[in-house]
Amino acid sequence: MAKLQTKSANINPFGGLFSIFKAFDKSGVRNVIDRTLGPRGTLLAFSHGDIFASLLGCYLTGGDCIDLDFDHQCIPAGKKDAEYSYKKAFGYFPGVASVGGLIVGIENRDGNTNVKFHQKDTLERILCVQVHPYQRLGQLREGHHRDFNKRGASERNFDFLNNDFGWAHLPFSFLNENTVFMIATAILKNFHLYFLGVLRGRAEGVDCGTRIKRFVRRFVNVPAKWTRSGRMDVLTLYTKRQIYLSLCG
Repeated sequence: MAKLQTKSANINPFGGLFSIFKAFDKSGVRNVIDRTLGPRGTLLAFSHGDIFASLLGCYLTGGDCIDLDFDHQCIPAGKKDAEYSYKKAFGYFPGVASVGGLIVGIENRDGNTNVKFHQKDTLERILCVQVHPYQRLGQLREGHHRDFNKRGASERNFDFLNNDFGWAHLPFSFLNENTVFMIATAILKNFHLYFLGVLRGRAEGVDCGTRIKRFVRRFVNVPAKWTRSGRMDVLTLYTKRQIYLSLCG
């Protein structure tokens, strides 16, 4: 007959996060965020990079919302500044441009605007910011708009953002704040794709197309415990997989 017992040890079920946050720092994303947005003030303990990392942790531990190619999609939203749309619902129509699955630009608009309204101007604004330093804007204007309109890739992006990074549950009441949220989570989605590339062939059950729920089961869910040894904090992972050590080396 089996005997059941409990222990008060503080075991964390998400030990894989430590390696992910290490990669987040090594990738330079945190530095770019802090350098671009600047300091939050001398009395605030957390930087903008810390906030992005915390938001990433929310989705990598099973959360789907927080309390606080080119295509458009209608996001029904009962927000204070949402307009009534031809979809017969109040909401926003964010436009997302992507190249090879990586999001390169987002422009939000209210639901009262037709999705084709000044779409070319939107693309040129995004392309001018992203590509002008490489002197390729003219080429893109002439022949590459169609690459941003491949609906299959765009729809996969929206599916990813809606279901994995909180776009289906916008946290704020107004367009501008929700646009910031969508840009932030799009950056985190890009980092997720980058990290999947780092893991390519090194983590069982994880490939370049792994979605968040499967990624959490296959990589993030590792029992872990923080202890203190030799004046240092030590994180012990209860797993035989060595990938976590190699990522933190």
